[in-house]
Amino acid sequence: MNNLEQKAVLFFLSLFAWLLFSPTAYAEVRLGLTPAKVELSLAGGEGSSGEITVVNEGSEPLEVSFYVRDYYFTDDGKIVFAEGREKRWSASRWFEVGRVSGHLSPGASIRLPYLVRVPPGAEPGSYWAVIFAEGRATGNNAPTSPLGVRVGSVVLITVPGNVIIKGEILDFHVPPIGYKRVPFTFRFLNSGNVHINLRPQIEVLRGGQIVNRTQVDEVISYPQTVREVKGYLQLENIWGLHEAVLKIEQEGSTMLYRAPFLLLPWPQLLGGLLLVSLLAWLIVPRRRKQTSSRLEKHP
Repeated sequence: MNNLEQKAVLFFLSLFAWLLFSPTAYAEVRLGLTPAKVELSLAGGEGSSGEITVVNEGSEPLEVSFYVRDYYFTDDGKIVFAEGREKRWSASRWFEVGRVSGHLSPGASIRLPYLVRVPPGAEPGSYWAVIFAEGRATGNNAPTSPLGVRVGSVVLITVPGNVIIKGEILDFHVPPIGYKRVPFTFRFLNSGNVHINLRPQIEVLRGGQIVNRTQVDEVISYPQTVREVKGYLQLENIWGLHEAVLKIEQEGSTMLYRAPFLLLPWPQLLGGLLLVSLLAWLIVPRRRKQTSSRLEKHP
């Protein structure tokens, strides 16, 4: 190795070490918020007050703004945060927040008081809005940080009266063949006029015996809305024909939806297939060569 080559090698080694071990300055922008959900029962003309706590969980000081928004779901299940587009269930105009902005140092917190008042004559049913806290970094590392972060507290208000609690499971799907981490999807239609807190549970049965039980995170089902839920079943190293059973408790009864599927250890099957293919590739040409040699000796 000549002198020039040695210098080139040393240069690239030094560059690699600098990239690997040099400290990198970056901003971590995070906000925490509690509670994430508030449920109230208020008749027309009644009001209630409360507060949410916002914490700067990142490494940069933040300027935080507070505001209230309505939201709704589209036909394909996407959430839309609306401003100035009121729906039958919009409640953002019922709110007053105690402040519109504030400064948060890393680790510090702010308590945001709010007041909600239901207008007289409000129809029975559910209404909702979300109180947002949106933070933007202001520290020395702000140029390298994300634009900002936003968290929200959902407030659900039920006006008592002629409320209708009604819903049904539209469908429930798991792939026909799976292994260990099996995805699932189900859709739930809320045809009533109040929201429903769904606590779905999925049981996996084999020969009538439960081999796995998964508690799905709570899902809010909104009136006159189809809510799609996706997730995964974390299963052990089991195989064979199974049945997934979706269970949702509602008003003292249990809704069920069944979906059969086959669990196959496809990594092992694929590995075995590759091994057999490799052995066949090694053995068959050798046998053909031996047969050809015998034909040459015995015409």
